Amino acid sequence: MKKLVGMLFAILFSSTVVAEGLTDSLVQGWLNSQSAVERFGQQHDAQLDKYNADMENQSTPMAAFSQGVVALKQTGLYGKFEDIIDDYGFDSPEQWADVGGRIMSAFFAIEMGGRAAEMAQMQQQMQAMMNNPNIPQEQKQMMANSMKQGMAMFEQAKKAPESDKKVVTKFLPQLRSLGDQNMAQ
Repeated sequence: MKKLVGMLFAILFSSTVVAEGLTDSLVQGWLNSQSAVERFGQQHDAQLDKYNADMENQSTPMAAFSQGVVALKQTGLYGKFEDIIDDYGFDSPEQWADVGGRIMSAFFAIEMGGRAAEMAQMQQQMQAMMNNPNIPQEQKQMMANSMKQGMAMFEQAKKAPESDKKVVTKFLPQLRSLGDQNMAQ
């Protein structure tokens, strides 16, 4: 489940649930829910484990969050998860996932702001590696998949509304700390 929470955090649902945009209270509620979500994940790790690969293979945070909701439904854990997030002001797992995806998209947009030149350079380096006959094909495929996910996240982040970025900016230290905690697990 650590992977589930990490993927839900890191990586990535419907943007229509919170069409009006993020608010301070939504972001704070989502952040406050993380400990409970982590405990939920630990309690149900065995049931959710087979869905981790599906979430890890998603190219954007929104897609990963959406896949997480699918996993909850397929395992019969949807209602239990709904009960947990209700305590933090969310009406449904879809709403919680939507808020999380929007937070992550805005967070990535802020963190990657002005890095278009770096992304272009990374693409050039990737192309050079792909053309290198000394690199095994399997390694090339892994690198290509990783680059594809990175580019998809970059493209999704560029679409983050300014209003979402403005709200998320207030929570950057908490989001970075949460990201650091998830990476350490």
